[in-house]
Amino acid sequence: MLSNLISSINDNIYASLDKLVFITPDVTNSLETIMGTNSYSGINLICNSLIYGFLLYYGISYLLSHLTFSQVERPFQFVFKLLFCAFAINGSQAICSGLVMAASHISNLICELGNYCLGVNVSFSSLLNNILPKEYFTTNAFSLFSFDRLLKSLY
Repeated sequence: MLSNLISSINDNIYASLDKLVFITPDVTNSLETIMGTNSYSGINLICNSLIYGFLLYYGISYLLSHLTFSQVERPFQFVFKLLFCAFAINGSQAICSGLVMAASHISNLICELGNYCLGVNVSFSSLLNNILPKEYFTTNAFSLFSFDRLLKSLY
């Protein structure tokens, strides 16, 4: 009974695992709604507002440091850090989209290479069906990662 339950869970989870591993470029559509399409919408608006707030805080503290004779960060260091953060925040959507596209191309390459070289569709269901026969799930000694089964699959 336990083996039937585990095999039914395995059959239902293959599609979800394939969606998680083999990335498609349409993932960036949801990224645009969260991050925003420009610097005046989404999370970029909040981050740019924080940058303006830090700039205002530094300006006030720098002016007051001359009155109180306290040490503050040099203006060149602060402006460099602020510009670096601003470029990183406003370019984050392009960076994330580029990483997702690279991962999509790599996963497509793996699928096409598996189809071309092995003649088998590369997915979790085909992987486990080729490694583990169906009668292995019906026995009482079900262990997906057993050592002897992994050794037999290599030969």
